[in-house]
Amino acid sequence: MKQGESLNLLRTDFGEPAPVVTFPDLLLAKRKRNIGFTGDEALPFEVTHQVDAVDFYGYKSSYEALGLYLFQLLFSNKNHIHLTLTGEQSKIKDVFLYIDRTLVKDSFLKTEALALRSYGYYREQLEKFPLSGPGFSDRTLAPEDCPVFFYGWSDAQKRYLEDRVQYADQLIIGLTVDGLCALATILLDMAAEENDRDEVCLEHPDLGFGGTGKNSLEARFWLPHSFGFYGDSLDDVNL
Repeated sequence: MKQGESLNLLRTDFGEPAPVVTFPDLLLAKRKRNIGFTGDEALPFEVTHQVDAVDFYGYKSSYEALGLYLFQLLFSNKNHIHLTLTGEQSKIKDVFLYIDRTLVKDSFLKTEALALRSYGYYREQLEKFPLSGPGFSDRTLAPEDCPVFFYGWSDAQKRYLEDRVQYADQLIIGLTVDGLCALATILLDMAAEENDRDEVCLEHPDLGFGGTGKNSLEARFWLPHSFGFYGDSLDDVNL
């Protein structure tokens, strides 16, 4: 596929996901981003915020596979897919793709299960901040549908420690139906042969350019030969 072309993804194209999916060629790192608000040299102080983030390192084929796993989750009867990253350098080994299919928030309104049959994927040119809205991208997504990225802990005791981030060994990506489609198409666009965008950023909705939901980690996706992924092989990435 090339930019401007479309493909109809059908429910029948995807089987039910396996309980655990082994996923090579993708590395995750825990990062932080500092944001300064007052840098006037005449002032004896600077106000800064620090935002936690997770960085993804992969090939185009890695992001294509991740996007297709999201669509497999969308069309399945499951509410999550468990990916196990096999790369030795990855700081997080287990990734959970989780979908909340609740479209109606009123608990008094009873609905039938939503029947999802197909998705018309249209390949677009990719922007650095694809979910940041006008001025950054022509893509649109309601703030409440933006993806959320959360750390998780396989050891329940460590999630309560003050320095708990260093012990986080899971990543949970929480998605609504619209949010899943948005993130999946971004990943498939990133995998396009003609794509030359080697960095994609989903930032804090208040302290950054937006793209993630409230209380989420920021997320950055890197391809080889980028500012964050200098070489052409994951073996060259030093985390």
